[in-house]
Amino acid sequence: AARAPRAAALGDAARAGSRSRSHPNIHPNIHPPRPPQPPPRKAPEEVDVAASVAQTRLRVRELSEQHAQLCAVQLGLLRQRASREGELASLKQSRAAAQAAQAEASAAEEYERAASLAAELEALEGREAELAEGEAEGEASYARAAERQAALLGEQRSLWADQVGEARRCLAAREEVAAREATARESLLEAQEERLGAERERLDDERRQLDAKGDSLLAKQAEAEHAIAEETRGPGEEMARLNEEEEALAEEVAALLARLEAKRAEQDECARKVAVCGAAIGEVRQRHAKQLQRLQTKQETLAAARDAHAQAAAGLQAAAAAHEEELRATEEQQEARRGWVGSAESAIADADAEAARHGARADAIARVASAEEALRSHRAQERSQLHDLEEEAASIRAAQRTHADSVVQMEAEAELLSRQLGTLQDQRVRLERDKRLAASSQKFAEAGKVAAELKSLAARFEADKEAQERLLGQAEAARSAQAHDGRREAELHAELRTEQRELDATRYRLLREHEAAMQAALPAAEGAQASLLREQLSSSQAARGGLRATWGWDEEGRAAAGAVGASDDDEEEENSDGAGKSGAGSGYASASAAVSPPAISAVLSALAPSAGTSQAVLAALADSDDSDEEEAGGAG
Repeated sequence: AARAPRAAALGDAARAGSRSRSHPNIHPNIHPPRPPQPPPRKAPEEVDVAASVAQTRLRVRELSEQHAQLCAVQLGLLRQRASREGELASLKQSRAAAQAAQAEASAAEEYERAASLAAELEALEGREAELAEGEAEGEASYARAAERQAALLGEQRSLWADQVGEARRCLAAREEVAAREATARESLLEAQEERLGAERERLDDERRQLDAKGDSLLAKQAEAEHAIAEETRGPGEEMARLNEEEEALAEEVAALLARLEAKRAEQDECARKVAVCGAAIGEVRQRHAKQLQRLQTKQETLAAARDAHAQAAAGLQAAAAAHEEELRATEEQQEARRGWVGSAESAIADADAEAARHGARADAIARVASAEEALRSHRAQERSQLHDLEEEAASIRAAQRTHADSVVQMEAEAELLSRQLGTLQDQRVRLERDKRLAASSQKFAEAGKVAAELKSLAARFEADKEAQERLLGQAEAARSAQAHDGRREAELHAELRTEQRELDATRYRLLREHEAAMQAALPAAEGAQASLLREQLSSSQAARGGLRATWGWDEEGRAAAGAVGASDDDEEEENSDGAGKSGAGSGYASASAAVSPPAISAVLSALAPSAGTSQAVLAALADSDDSDEEEAGGAG
């Protein structure tokens, strides 16, 4: 029982330890691993500018490859758009032809053919909608690719701008370091030169002092020697004379041994006198010994000073040689620093050239992109600006078809009523005859019955006559509405043509700007980008050629001489033709958000027979009514 709490505590500790081992972050003594520290940034002057430029060039090359891939994507989108536009133009022509054929089939009462043509028109309209949706998706993809291209070009320009800035910072730092080192070196060398100059002056002064002191010592020594010589001149001369006499006496002693004894005394006397002279000379020398000793000491000191001066001069010469070596080393270091700074300057020049080249290329591509964006905006504006007129024209065409169908239906009903009126007229003639026969035969009951039938027949005849007149009035109103719609359609056609002319003039100007931008960007383009620009240039030139052919413009987009009057006459003729035609509505085709006037004229011409057919039906019904009335009158 006593051990149980301890065991429980040990179990808790073991469980805590296992938890701490499984989850080291909860242990108070275990710290999470530190994130790796980024390497310390180099000083600006220590940056390897050439390697940095090479790395930037490699990164720019990678971005250029991505840009080329986007150019290839845009080239594919352009070709797909050209294919869609060609197919869309073909579909619009097919739709116009199918509408004309449907109008002819409806006028000829070939309803099965008209129904099949209606199904074909629905299929064509569905395909046109698919192409329009694909065109919108293609434009969105092209715009996204253009945005990504602009971002890549901006990144390239930013990379080179950063590289130029880094190179300039490196150059400034290197120039500062070189200037600081040069200043320090110059200060050091100036201090060394000052110290060497001071040492030279000191040694020169010391040499002059030593020379003066040496000269003074030499003069003093000469004076002392002269004084000694002056003082010892008499004893010296006497000593020399006595020495000579001693030598002579010695010779005489040697020659005259016999006179040795006599001369020995003289010799001893001479020796004594020599000793006396030597003592006198010794006394003089003893008296001048201290001065000579001092002179000798000074001579030794002077010699030591000369040795020290020679050593100092040798040290000065060595220091001067070291100073010259330091000057050469400083010059070599300055030359190396100049090369160091020159490498940064060359890197800056290289980076500046690359930045300028990429900047010019980016500006040219940006100009092309701006021109493309202007064209896309113009297409959107064109679609928006022509949408209401196109919708109104479509509604008017639908109303014209409705009016034409109503006219045909009402005229058919009127014709049926006319035939019924003829039948009723025949019945009335027959019943009048029966009534007269019954009355003449005194069959009054039968005559009354026939009279009642005649009244009922007359009421039916009047009702059918009123219905026929009402149908003919409605048909005439429908024909008037159809004629009004025809005139409104002609007005819309003129408005559309005017709007399209103005929009095409703006588009022509934008196309010229687009071509100028592409021609400016082509010399610096390569690979897929050059192919894309050439494809765009060809497409733009073809579009401008189509606009010139449509409106009779010259290269500058102005109306050519002789073309203005012709285009105005054609427009007036089309307007008058459209106003005079009151049949089925004309078709309106637009390719790439642009109205094509020749297509409108073709559809108007194709749908014109339906109007003539309805007028022929009305004329036939009128003739039928006249003939029925004449027959009824004759029968009466």
